[in-house]
Amino acid sequence: DEKKAMADKHRELLQAVEKKKEEIQRASDEQIKAKESELATLQQRLSDVEKSESEELSKIKARLSEAEALENEEIRKLKEQISNFASGEEKDTIERGNQSLQSTSRAMPVSPEPNS
Repeated sequence: DEKKAMADKHRELLQAVEKKKEEIQRASDEQIKAKESELATLQQRLSDVEKSESEELSKIKARLSEAEALENEEIRKLKEQISNFASGEEKDTIERGNQSLQSTSRAMPVSPEPNS
């Protein structure tokens, strides 16, 4: 009887140990599933953020290109104005020079060539 009781006790302990192992395994599986779900959620959020950042970066690049184009156009216009101004000044200088020459030649009496 004692041997049977000990064998029964041993079997009960083995069953209890196996039951505990199964509980632990179930809990581990549930924890793993929960962590995998959490990971998937975080990965999706990361993907969304990266997509959003990429779109924002594209918008910034487009605005920068537009600003550069406007700036280049302004620079071109300013260079053209400077060029026109410079050529206008040159025209004024040439005209003043011509007027000066004309007034000088009017003011100077033309002397007859000396006879030899």
